[in-house]
Amino acid sequence: MKIGELARRAGAGIDTVRFYERQVLLPRPQRQPSGYRSYEDMAL
Repeated sequence: MKIGELARRAGAGIDTVRFYERQVLLPRPQRQPSGYRSYEDMAL
């Protein structure tokens, strides 16, 4: 799922998800060929 969907489903903002990623609280997601982050369901 893209970052916006993850944030919405988690009840958090996109910036919060990015912060958690920078702090290594979330594993780095794979990137789609378009450059979008692609999060696994377990990130939720």
